[in-house]
Amino acid sequence: MTTELKDLMKDARLARLFFMPGRAWALQIWIAQIQTDDGLENRFVYGRLLPYSFSLGGWSASSDDKFEAVGDWRAQVIRAILYIDSDHAGELLGKLSKGDNIKEISRSLDLKLSDSLEMRIGTFSFSDSYVCRPAALLLNRDAHEHLGPQSPHGSASAFSAAITTVDKEQLFTTARGLDQEMARFLVKRMNADTGLDFSSKDAARFGDLELLVFPTLDDHERELLDVSWADGRKALVVKLNLTQLPSFSKFFVHTQIMNDAQRIFSSIASVDKGATDVIECTFELPDGYWDIADSVEIEIHGLKDGAFAATSCCTFQTGRRKSLATDTNFHLQALLSYFFSVASNPATGLESPRNNRRIGATIH
Repeated sequence: MTTELKDLMKDARLARLFFMPGRAWALQIWIAQIQTDDGLENRFVYGRLLPYSFSLGGWSASSDDKFEAVGDWRAQVIRAILYIDSDHAGELLGKLSKGDNIKEISRSLDLKLSDSLEMRIGTFSFSDSYVCRPAALLLNRDAHEHLGPQSPHGSASAFSAAITTVDKEQLFTTARGLDQEMARFLVKRMNADTGLDFSSKDAARFGDLELLVFPTLDDHERELLDVSWADGRKALVVKLNLTQLPSFSKFFVHTQIMNDAQRIFSSIASVDKGATDVIECTFELPDGYWDIADSVEIEIHGLKDGAFAATSCCTFQTGRRKSLATDTNFHLQALLSYFFSVASNPATGLESPRNNRRIGATIH
């Protein structure tokens, strides 16, 4: 059974976007406009719906056209932004997914759209051929793990779902077929506008209308999670403000410390919400662990009253910090790699060790 838009709107992890009346959010849409012999063509590049601190009830965008020569064509990317109350989120997404254009949606929901902006983007509509990607919890961007998509925020994890266009290659296609120059142009513009890496780790975001919720940020992007060393670096303190997680009564905080890709410390603390909107727990550590810690990983799960299973609320990883042990192993691996490459080179007159694969896999 495939995920549908209604499933995303019912997902409790995305409740900040759909079930908190009176709150605001921002919709950012990047639209590529390509001048061809047949006229001006609009293409959806990327979009994101995320919590915000205020609502203006209307669209805004840069006022000037900035077309550039891209191969045989001229193209530009416009970032349109809508600041609106969360009460309209579901209806807006429903109309976008049905293929209504910005002019039609604005009239239907009584959104402000200036005459000049209507001329530029009023006819833009989202693809009616799409699938929905269910919500996933993405690691903060500064985490030492770099596999798969990550949150756009350096220190805050994010719940991410998406309405995804099916034919993403169409975005880079011109009369010449898949157009490398058009792809380079769009990557360059999107990297500059978003701070993401659309040439590599964020390439899958092309063609996505992403729904984002940051459980450890308030609506002004202030940090709600604090992880710090204490007691002469013999303890780790985890403190979380529950502003974005009001429905849980109990939390399980899982703390791990890594050294050279190995887990040297793992502990789970159970914390009741209590009368305040802040939970705090302290993990006592063996002596010297701070000196050899490459990274710290925090996972927090919340439990609702009457529930049997806890729900993942947020995660956090520090960036990789080289300890002495890690640095020593890195130099050892480099030395062995060099030795084996020299030994296997016929020009040196040396023979390769017979068991080099086994030795290389054993020594760390």
